[in-house]
Amino acid sequence: MSVEKLSREEMITLVRKIMRAEWAKETEAERDADLTLFLANCLDPAGTDLIFWPHGFPHDPTKPEPTAEEIVDKAMSQSKVIRL
Repeated sequence: MSVEKLSREEMITLVRKIMRAEWAKETEAERDADLTLFLANCLDPAGTDLIFWPHGFPHDPTKPEPTAEEIVDKAMSQSKVIRL
């Protein structure tokens, strides 16, 4: 199964969608498709934790939540990619 390569702007739109409370009301199949698309375009090993647990676990309420742009910049950064 081929998953489309997203641009930075498309990733930002996707992350904004996932971050909205209404996203939880979508079907499981729709949520799975969104997460699969995000993970297919995410280069950071933290994957969806960048969205759901951006400061690690347990959540640290003293740290501000990252913006969709900050999440995408980290997700698409090649600085953590291991090349063999």
